Amino acid sequence: MKLRRKRPGLSVPVDAMADLAFLLLVFIMLVSILERTKQNPTLEYPSADNASPVNAPLEIAINPNGGIFLDGERASFEELESSLGKLYRTSQPPVMLLADQKTAFAPVKKVLALLQKLEYRRLNLAVKRAAE
Repeated sequence: MKLRRKRPGLSVPVDAMADLAFLLLVFIMLVSILERTKQNPTLEYPSADNASPVNAPLEIAINPNGGIFLDGERASFEELESSLGKLYRTSQPPVMLLADQKTAFAPVKKVLALLQKLEYRRLNLAVKRAAE
């Protein structure tokens, strides 16, 4: 009597195949992203005879006493209003509003109302990041 030996069945480990497929997918995605970033060429910008420079932000500072400074020079509210009016008609530069922590809100509110009246849309308020 001959006994037959049972041979272990040949099976493909599906879990390992799934892992390999996932790793292959991740590799292809990463390589495609790297290829896309390499395709951006170094640009050489064209020149123009009548190009205008980009406007730097206009700084309006208010000290604790309510004094107004326009680009570092002291100005009254009326001077500020006329200067901003002229700038608004020619080129509307972005405005950076700086105020001391101890400044009362009334002068800041007055300057904000002026900017709103002149329809300035690009306004930055300078603040200090709070300690966490």
